[in-house]
Amino acid sequence: MASEPVNLTKQETEHVNTEFKLEKSVTNSERDWIEKSWGSTVRYEKLSDGSYRENRRGEYVKIKEHDVTINTATHQYKNAGGATGLTYTVINTKKYNTQKDDLGVSYERNRAQVYFTTTTDIPQDKVLAVQFLGAEIEKGNSGTGYDPVQFKVQDYGIYLYNPETGEKGDWLSVKENNNYFGEGVGITAGTSFGVYFVDKDGNYITSTDNVIGNFDDDPHQLKTYDINGNVVYQTTDKHFLCMFTNTFESGQLNQTHWEFMLQTTLDNPYFAVNPNDFGTDVHIDNPVVNGQPLPGTLATLLVGSLCAGALRKNKKS
Repeated sequence: MASEPVNLTKQETEHVNTEFKLEKSVTNSERDWIEKSWGSTVRYEKLSDGSYRENRRGEYVKIKEHDVTINTATHQYKNAGGATGLTYTVINTKKYNTQKDDLGVSYERNRAQVYFTTTTDIPQDKVLAVQFLGAEIEKGNSGTGYDPVQFKVQDYGIYLYNPETGEKGDWLSVKENNNYFGEGVGITAGTSFGVYFVDKDGNYITSTDNVIGNFDDDPHQLKTYDINGNVVYQTTDKHFLCMFTNTFESGQLNQTHWEFMLQTTLDNPYFAVNPNDFGTDVHIDNPVVNGQPLPGTLATLLVGSLCAGALRKNKKS
């Protein structure tokens, strides 16, 4: 079994009551998926006083009280290079399904909501910035729960995140920040942030609200560059994190999703990458590698975050 960059295991339990608002015409596939994911379901209609009355034709699917597993421990985030300047925290996690490894031993796969935090231990001779080491769209064949045509990624990036309040700060686009998120956009020692992508309809799919998985079994080949701009391919069996939209196509959960792997300029080894080599449709005009334009890049670039303040998007929550 391939090694994992994060361990989305269950550690403690919280008893909660969750409500899903769905259309009246909920398919059997949708109901089966909800029950598999979040517990048994009952149809309700919501009354004017805010209470519920059971009604099999009701507009709401209300989830009965059930156990949700919470993992609030902080762990080191590991990518293709091994060590990074990041930790991760799993807000909550739920078993996805049970698989067997090559030796026939069963293990659980989980989904979770995750945010990242930069290290507070920054050497004096180093500059901290977050980058994407890889990003791609995972597509499959139609009829298998995948949507190979309609799934699009318009943009992706990170957003500042307050773990105490759950508030989201500025949305920092990878296109507008050239795959370089540093001090000028608020990434300093001990900064927490989430990861997002923008789907074809302009929706922001986030790592703290949506579904993250680490069950990508395939090794990935990373196209990296040495100091002279020569291509050096790196292969990693560390899983990219998979982020899902939880949308349904033809009555079944759409399994097509976006995947990513992070790094920081503190990584040892640090892999210089060009995000235009990633497997997405997102183009970045002037990608930055460790504070400098990628070797061989012809465009003039305002390095670092001198103009980053003007690039921030309005705060969204």
